[in-house]
Amino acid sequence: MTQIIRDGTSQEQRSPPALDPAHFRPDELSLTDLLYLGQRNAALLNFYALGNQPEGDWQALFTADESALLAILLTESQDLAPLHRAFRRFLHALRAARLGLSPAPSPESAPLLQLARRIESWRQCSRANPGAAAQRLHSQIDGLIRSRLSHAVTAQFDHLARLNATAPALRLGLGPDWYSTTPVPLPAADADIQEEESFLAELFQTGLHALGVLRRSAGQDFKGTLESGRHDPGFSLYLSFAQLYAQARSPLDDFSPRLQRFYYDQVLGFRPQPAEADSTYLLCQPDGATPEVSIPRGTRFIGGETAEGRNWHYAAPDELHFSPVQLAALYTLHCERDARRSPEDELIHACEGRTAVTAIRVGTLPTSLGKTYRPLFGQTRRDGPSAAAEPARLGFAVASPLLLLQEGQREISLLLHYRQPDPPAAGSVPASRPSYLSLEALLDTLCGNTPGATREGAFFKAFARMFRIELTTTEGWKTLGGYLPGCKVVDSSLPEHCLSLQLTLPEQFPAVVGHEPERDGEDYGTPHPILRLTLADDPYFYPYSFLSQLLLQEVEIKVSARRCRQVQVSNQFGPLNADLSFPPFGPQPNAGAYLVIGSREAFSKPLTALELQLKWEGLPPAGLEDHYRDYGLGWRDETFQVKLTALSDRQ
Repeated sequence: MTQIIRDGTSQEQRSPPALDPAHFRPDELSLTDLLYLGQRNAALLNFYALGNQPEGDWQALFTADESALLAILLTESQDLAPLHRAFRRFLHALRAARLGLSPAPSPESAPLLQLARRIESWRQCSRANPGAAAQRLHSQIDGLIRSRLSHAVTAQFDHLARLNATAPALRLGLGPDWYSTTPVPLPAADADIQEEESFLAELFQTGLHALGVLRRSAGQDFKGTLESGRHDPGFSLYLSFAQLYAQARSPLDDFSPRLQRFYYDQVLGFRPQPAEADSTYLLCQPDGATPEVSIPRGTRFIGGETAEGRNWHYAAPDELHFSPVQLAALYTLHCERDARRSPEDELIHACEGRTAVTAIRVGTLPTSLGKTYRPLFGQTRRDGPSAAAEPARLGFAVASPLLLLQEGQREISLLLHYRQPDPPAAGSVPASRPSYLSLEALLDTLCGNTPGATREGAFFKAFARMFRIELTTTEGWKTLGGYLPGCKVVDSSLPEHCLSLQLTLPEQFPAVVGHEPERDGEDYGTPHPILRLTLADDPYFYPYSFLSQLLLQEVEIKVSARRCRQVQVSNQFGPLNADLSFPPFGPQPNAGAYLVIGSREAFSKPLTALELQLKWEGLPPAGLEDHYRDYGLGWRDETFQVKLTALSDRQ
């Protein structure tokens, strides 16, 4: 059986059974119903013999035919609701009897025994019928009585005997083989009502299971008995009438589709669309001999045969190019809404994003109904098992050599410049879809949910825990403990339509280094350090619906670092050790002496400011002017100067 999965294309299934043209028919009687009604009405008609004297009724005409017998079984076992209602009434009567409010129920009121009498009547009719299907039914009933039903019926009678002494004498027309000679264990006489009712329910389910077995067997044999040709002439006339009646009522049963066609054609004015070429998907398996293959547009493939034996031809609509690249995983995203979350519910915003992943391999696309369903848009199925979903990791990553910050007290300023989308035309956005909301309008909404709140307070409350920020370090991905958000509302120096994030890395934070897939676990295709922003798992305000409407135009990065000690130092005498005291211009400085300071981290960036902090050792306590005063040279502190130049390409 083919089942169409409509998740993602409908709201709570847009094709309910009531819209099916065949859901309602003015005459819903099937062939088995007509045969059953004929048998019931035959009991009301007298049979007149040749002497024109009544001799019974016409029921024997039906019970002697195996088609009618199976039709009676199928019709009487079709609706189990009356049996379930009778069982509930039976349990209520037992409770009342135990409380002394009414006499004990009689065996005639036990649904299991009523069902046993019905099965016995089918058994008697099938025993007298020589047809192959009737004999199979008789053998099947005998087997069910021996294996299951006799034990259940005996237990039912023994249980009723406790409450009604006359129960054993009422055999209800059941033969001796309906009663088991093996004692059947019963609940204790002082058992509670729940244990007793559970025992009776198990007996009742045994009868229902036997009924289901007989119904399935009769349904499989019914069509064959109609075509067997072994029917009494009188019954054959009635059977022919019933089959012709089904043909004659077809125009009447066509009322619902005709009404539907009238509504679409005449009332709504719909017209059929022109025919469209059928389409399908072609699954190709590379043979490994050639790395890449191209299939020209219009190439034909055979896709089966028609009823006349001709081939179906499918043509490629575009040029197809195959390469070794394969789809490794398919992620589906579902944005959930929760009426208990505020302000997301008032804004018609998502309150959580969940994703499901399906591994796809060539040649193993899931097609069987026995496989777990993979939701097309992440939504959990309501009528079947679905793949487990987990909180979605939504965000983006920024790679830049500016982020190379190995030591010291480091700060990163991230400015996200965005553009507001053009407002939609009036009425073009459904009421169930969120409309664009500016940052100011969002903050006003957040303030409305908290009495006395300000825009600044609402901004920090919503945006301070909005993101989870990670950096590539020598220890892998490392998460920052927090950040300071900013915008025009809280910082007037920021431009319009800009969101800033100020990050502070303490000295104990690992060195921020370039991305290495082996260490970081994911390959971003860049050797530069990476800063990754993802939506936090449990923020005060889930921002996906708001942020997804902003168009990111530019990312501006500013970094600063203090107390950096990893520098390379040398002078005209060679390399120097910056960890120890050293004469920067040699032991006897003279004009032209130089000191070269290098830092890969600092000088690989476009600098806007650079500050060198040098600690001199052994300076005169009163200064250089006082130290050289007696020389009479007029030297002061400003006399000793150096010229600052930048070295680039060794020049």
